[in-house]
Amino acid sequence: MRSRYLAAGPEVGPEGFLEDGFRPRSLIDFPAEAEMSTKVLKVLVVDDSPLQAALLRRKLEQHFEDRIAVDSVGSAEEALERIPEDLDLLLVDWQMPGMNGDDLVRRAIEKGLDCKRIVVSSAHPARLLHETFDDLGCLAVIEKGEPEQEEAFLMIVEGLLRRLQ
Repeated sequence: MRSRYLAAGPEVGPEGFLEDGFRPRSLIDFPAEAEMSTKVLKVLVVDDSPLQAALLRRKLEQHFEDRIAVDSVGSAEEALERIPEDLDLLLVDWQMPGMNGDDLVRRAIEKGLDCKRIVVSSAHPARLLHETFDDLGCLAVIEKGEPEQEEAFLMIVEGLLRRLQ
């Protein structure tokens, strides 16, 4: 039995590809536990920018290959409807129209998601992210576009994968 999660992806051209040649998944299959020889890290990316979500998905899938399953949604409201009970990592963009990232983090925690399974990303300086999110106990905050922080994020994901095994 497979768990299926519909992936909300970026707008694609008639051939189904983005300008950079990346073809986003339209349906993500998370294998059921019995089907997995090694566990797969289940990640939900919440970002109102389809391009940012697609780039992050591609980066994670290229770096971790078949050890990770990445789904994405374009709004906090949609994320709240689609957070599965067995989610391993929620990656939240802070600034989104409608419900913003800090409201989403609070509501996800209220729904029972462990705050140590949440990473917040933003183009704002890391200092501001820490001021806003440290009290919520999130696993990490990542400043978008900062190579050192992006590398640290990959190390965090690697650590989560090691814990799953």
